[in-house]
Amino acid sequence: DAIMQRKQKEQEISFRRRYPPYERGIRPGHLRIEKLTLEDAGVYECIMKTSIAAIRIHTTLVVQGPPGPPGGVISVDLTSMSGRVQWTDGASNGRIIETYNIQDRTAWDRDEGGDWVYVATNVTAKLIDESNGRQEYQLNETALTPWASHEFRIQAVNILGEGQWSAPSPQSNTKQDRPFIYPHNLRGGGGKTGDLLIEWDYIFLKKQNATNSYNTELFWNYQRHGPVFAWEASFMIEQVSTFMFITTTDEISYFWTDCGICMYAFNNIGAGPISPEVEIYSAEDMPQVQPTAVGAWPLNATSINVTWQSIEASRDNIRGELVGYRIKYWPEANNETQALIKLHLGSSSNGLIVGLVPDTRYWVRVMAYNRAGAGPESERFLERTWRFPPLMPPSAVHVKPIDPSTIFVTWRGVTPGPREEPLEGYKIKIWETTQDFTQANDTLIPVGEDLEAYIEELTPGKTYKLRVLAYSRGGDGKLSSPPWEFQMGDPDILRGLAPQPVPYLGTTIFTTFLVAFFTPILKYRAFSFYI
Repeated sequence: DAIMQRKQKEQEISFRRRYPPYERGIRPGHLRIEKLTLEDAGVYECIMKTSIAAIRIHTTLVVQGPPGPPGGVISVDLTSMSGRVQWTDGASNGRIIETYNIQDRTAWDRDEGGDWVYVATNVTAKLIDESNGRQEYQLNETALTPWASHEFRIQAVNILGEGQWSAPSPQSNTKQDRPFIYPHNLRGGGGKTGDLLIEWDYIFLKKQNATNSYNTELFWNYQRHGPVFAWEASFMIEQVSTFMFITTTDEISYFWTDCGICMYAFNNIGAGPISPEVEIYSAEDMPQVQPTAVGAWPLNATSINVTWQSIEASRDNIRGELVGYRIKYWPEANNETQALIKLHLGSSSNGLIVGLVPDTRYWVRVMAYNRAGAGPESERFLERTWRFPPLMPPSAVHVKPIDPSTIFVTWRGVTPGPREEPLEGYKIKIWETTQDFTQANDTLIPVGEDLEAYIEELTPGKTYKLRVLAYSRGGDGKLSSPPWEFQMGDPDILRGLAPQPVPYLGTTIFTTFLVAFFTPILKYRAFSFYI
């Protein structure tokens, strides 16, 4: 018999030790190896043994692949943003190394869980020592972050692909430099009258480019009001944990004044770029003018509509940005100190007060307000809400079918009492059962007309609900109850279930109408018909 052996490391081949395992070839004397790796390279020897002698024959298996990891990686002569990286090539694995990739990672990246960052890709290196094959690459002038701890790793590349990354180099620090960015998101506003409040986003440590020496300088000028200077003021701000600066200006002259703001950061190396100019307003003052021509009229029993002459939205009048108007109201019988406030946003000259008591006289005042507060109050105006709307609902509501799209509705009217406003008419509300009550269509019947109405243009096959109410200047009264619910047309005919043709037309109408007449006894009103 024959036994196959591998000479590499003078070990006999174990067919099961490798994955995928070694296999015998399809012909005697052949060994099959799937998914070759660099570890499979070596000398393979086959021995044929008999009881008398042994015959040996061997071959060398060469496996080529991407390069192995470089070693001895270090960085030298680091400036604030550049430097040189040196290393020694690893195994070439049968093909010439053509290019290298270089990655960098700072202490900031490690602390924040960040990944390695490419600082050079597909670059060629310079041989600096032929005795040991030492390689070097000069990074470009803006590759690194100033005043940071850097480590590097190298990857060699040949025609067969990218090799393994080297182990990280020892950490080295870049030098300090001036800030490269300006404070962003410059904004502000608010505070007490005359204050100029300015805020900005903090420049984090890894962007400061130096240690313990980060400050900012702030400039502003008054743009449109008062004397104009090229730069009215400048301040140096030691930036540690606050991101706000407040300065008090002349509150009499410089309320709600638009100022041009610029800012830059600097450290012990130098100053960074100046931010674009941003317009920020100083704090507002309260309005100085009250609304005029205040009036009011009742909308219904529980609400009053208030009107006034709007204030011209000038800087001297509003002394800021108009937010809206405050409507102050209280019952005539109460003290003004018990007044309630209704806020009305925007510049329109009317507002609605709701939730009032019917048949009650109310005083109203109006005042403008901005973010600083409310201005002076207007003269007061007295108005009364209407008396109650109808307190009783219509009764004896009946619905009669006329044709597949028309119904005839009758009801018994109501008589208003002394606490109620005179009756103006009735409303018939009808809506589909799949819709909300707020989508109901109204049919108005003025007072003095017959207590009946035709409702037309309904859709055959759809189910509707219907209720009736009385209304007056006091508002809508109570709805009739329970609601009528009915379907237009004969359901069986609409679904194609009834036989065709229907022989007794009059009988069909009469029978379905009887059903609609008697079902209100069961508190469910429904009818359907066919014509």
